[in-house]
Amino acid sequence: MNDYVVGKMMIIKIKSKRSNVKKKLIILIFTPIVLLVFGLYFNFFNNTYVSTDDSYIKVAKVSVSAEVQGKVIQINTKDNAQVKKGEVLFKIDDIPYKIVLVDAIANLEKAKDYINSMKALYEQNIAELDKINENISYSKIEYQRYIKLEKKSATSAKALNLVQHNLDAAIKQRNIVLEQIEETKAKLDGNPNLPVNQYSYYNEALSGLSKAQLNLERTEIKAPFDGQIANFTILPGEYISIGAPLFYIVDYKNIWIEANFKETDLENVKINQAALIEVDTYPGKKFNAKVISIAPASGSEFSLLPPENSSGNWVKVVQRIKVRLELINKPKDLRLLSGMSAYVEIDIKSIEEK
Repeated sequence: MNDYVVGKMMIIKIKSKRSNVKKKLIILIFTPIVLLVFGLYFNFFNNTYVSTDDSYIKVAKVSVSAEVQGKVIQINTKDNAQVKKGEVLFKIDDIPYKIVLVDAIANLEKAKDYINSMKALYEQNIAELDKINENISYSKIEYQRYIKLEKKSATSAKALNLVQHNLDAAIKQRNIVLEQIEETKAKLDGNPNLPVNQYSYYNEALSGLSKAQLNLERTEIKAPFDGQIANFTILPGEYISIGAPLFYIVDYKNIWIEANFKETDLENVKINQAALIEVDTYPGKKFNAKVISIAPASGSEFSLLPPENSSGNWVKVVQRIKVRLELINKPKDLRLLSGMSAYVEIDIKSIEEK
């Protein structure tokens, strides 16, 4: 190997060493800078935003049930159908309830007749009492007169006894009529001068009529609000029981986000803070929202069997707290369905900046 080649190799080695030194210097200088920038960004993000993917879209829904029982005779809707408030969804056989209504109307008329008859009886007893009082007054005068005649031997003891008997009989009759008056008065709620429609007997019959009318109306099951039917499986001829859940009506005008944040993330979360929502169904699209409420307790506290940490072995588990968020300017061109998964990011500095 000649001197020229050896020299070339030495020059290459020197240049290679210089290049390696430069690379190491670049790495030593820029690595801390990158780490510092990343750390600052991470610290800023952590101090400005809290987020969770344990979030779901929630929509107001009502379980529909019948308030009267009977056989289904007509169905006017189907599963997943859009309905309007007051729209008749299905009908229950109303013939038994019409019969009850007719009986209730008859009972109300009977109540009126009964009250009027008691009023007439009361007036009759009052008139009879007045007549008896007149007889008693007359009999007392006659009795006193006969006593004077008997002392003068102007009449017999038999005649005096007869007058006294008539007076006693009149007094006895008055007591009987007084008892009848009190009894009739009691049947008229203690006041015979009230209008017919103010007596309890009438109101009881009227209540029965109102209940019969209400039950007849309830044979038509109507939509409580505008919405969409869900889980509708009713068939004609099916027997419906009172209070049994039948299907759901979903109100997509009343929609919110339920985010389950770790308890350690909630230190600075407050009402009205701004948030961004990203729904898994529409990746890349973000929706503006705001915090409207924070649950008063963790989800486990409302479970059927709350945890008993004072007994047995205990393992600490980070609890989840429900945070409810409201969408701002709900999108009209996208379907947001109940139960869809979402990612929530809350700007915990948004209120302070405002």
